[in-house]
Order: sequence, then structure tokens, then C-alpha cells
Amino acid sequence: SRTYQFCSRLYDGLFYGPDFCRIYRLPPAVFADIFDDISSDSGLPRAVLCHEGKECRCEPSYEFGDAMRVTWDWPADDQSADEFIVHYTLSDSIFPEDDRLVITDEAFADLPSLRSNTTYHIMIEPRNKMGGVEGSWFNCTTPILGQIPAPTGIMYEELNATAIRVSWNPIHPNPRWSTPVGYVIQVQSSSTSVASVKDILVDGISTTSYIVTLQPNMLYTFQMAARSSTGDLGQRSSPYLFAPSHINKPDRIDVKRPRTSPKSNREGILIAIVLVVGLLTLCFGGICAHLRLKRRKLEMSMHANAAKNRGTDTPRNNNTNVRNYIFLSYKVLLFLSEEFLKILSNLNQFKAI
Repeated sequence: SRTYQFCSRLYDGLFYGPDFCRIYRLPPAVFADIFDDISSDSGLPRAVLCHEGKECRCEPSYEFGDAMRVTWDWPADDQSADEFIVHYTLSDSIFPEDDRLVITDEAFADLPSLRSNTTYHIMIEPRNKMGGVEGSWFNCTTPILGQIPAPTGIMYEELNATAIRVSWNPIHPNPRWSTPVGYVIQVQSSSTSVASVKDILVDGISTTSYIVTLQPNMLYTFQMAARSSTGDLGQRSSPYLFAPSHINKPDRIDVKRPRTSPKSNREGILIAIVLVVGLLTLCFGGICAHLRLKRRKLEMSMHANAAKNRGTDTPRNNNTNVRNYIFLSYKVLLFLSEEFLKILSNLNQFKAI
């Protein structure tokens, strides 16, 4: 049984009289019968009274994670109510604006956009053309929901130097997490060492793309997350570093120049050329000198034989042969000197190049 206090006041059309109150201890069934009698006399529908959660129940929604389905007992043959207004508010709230409602013509209602693991205060008010009758309040606690997963299939398409299209796969409702009402694109620029994050709100659960305006010649980091009706963000996607393609392009035109060998390689080549030319010159000079000496010896032997026969001209011929040999050696050295000077001249010209 429960204790109730009933009060009445006399009203003559202009003034209210004093209150007359009386306390009764009544079982719930008798209390319901009293309100039913009052409603039947005035033409109002019967009240929905929820005692110990037997007449009114709440359970999680099978489609949306942040919704609760409220059901109550109402006779199928009772046509006194045209509609039901379900009032629900936070159990610890004292602000009237937090009182929300759902209107239905069935004996159940889905309460959307509820917080996870939160207790709500609920009341069902039947209404008809004569007015409404407030029922009793009862509590419902929402289940613990998981965080909304991050969007998948995210792609970044550069449109021009100052715009990029971000596209993704939409997130579908699931009883395990809050129903997303939109998305958030978080953009961080590299303009400063500690750059602030800019949140771009995108409305609509079915939205799949959005064009972001950027500043030229800057690097950006993108992240995405779904957004619930309460403003809570889901899991964020992996950071994506975006560099506009024109940053990597040089402003100047490269002029092709002939490749030059390093200084050390060039000097080595010059020295090798000088050595090869010098060796060839010495070999050529030695061969020529050898052939001339051989020829001169043959001529000297022939003159010696002739001198024996004459007996008197030998000393003069020997002196002549010695002078010829010295002259030949001088010619060879002169030839070698001229060739060496030519090599040095070529070397200086090559260095100048």
C-alpha cells in the first residue's frame, strides 16, 4: 500500500477558497480505480500508472544504440486516448528545457538520442480532444555503448592549389554504439610550430564527401571522426599528411650543361697522354739512331777496307766518321726536343680548355 494526500479547493468563479487536504493509505489498485472514475466522468482518458515497473517497461532499441523503447499496458478495446505523449528528462535535471517528448498513437515509443549509461525520468500522458492526463513517473537507465568507429575508405583528391575533396564510406546505425548524425573533419596546418586543430562539421549520416578549402604552399594533416547527437566524437581515423603537388615542382627551369670530369681525373689523363707520347717519341728516336749507327758502321768498315788498299787516307777518314756520328746524335736530340716542346704546348692548351 501507499500513502496519498488529496487536496481540494472551493472556487466560485472569482476567488479560490482554502485548501482541504486528507491523507489516505491505499493500495495501487484502488488508487488507479479512483483516477479511472475521475477520468470517466470528465471524458478524459485513463491515466497510465507505472508501479514498480510492472505496467511500464523500457528496453534497448534493436536498431539504434542510443535509443530506448518504452512500452506500457493499455487495453486494446480502450479508445479513450487518441495519442500518447511520452515525456522524458534526465533524472538529475532541474531545468524545464531538458524535458523532451515523443508523440505516438501506439502503446510504445522509441526515445532517440539518449546518452550512454544514463538514467532518465519518464512519464506517459494519454490525450484526447478533452485534454491529457499525466501518469506516474518511472526511471529507465540506458546501456553502456561503445565508441562510434572511425569512417573507412577515406580518400583525399586534390582539386586545385586551394581545394581538396575528402570522401569516405558512411557509417550505418548499430545497437552497439550511438547513432551518428554527421562527421567531423579535423584539419591541422603547418603554418606555426603549434598549430590549432580546425573542426569542420559535416551534417548527415549518409554524407560521403566534402570539399575543404586550403591555403596554398602549406602542409596539412587530416583526421576524421563520426559525431553523435550529443556532440560526442567517435574514434578518429589515422592521421594523413597532405602535401599539394605544386610544392614539389621547382619554379626554375634546369639548364643542361655538359658533364665535366673532376680536376684530379683531368690531370691524370694529361699526364698519361704526355707519358705515352714521350715513350713513343723516344722509341722512334732510338730506332732511327740505331739504324743510322748500323748504317754508319757498315760505311766505316767499307772505308777501312778501302784505306788498307790505299794506305794513306785512313786517319782522315776516321776523323770524318767521328764528325758524322756526332752530327747524327745532335740531330736526334734536336728532334726529341722539338717533340717535347710540342707536347708541352698541347698540354697547356688542354689545361686552358
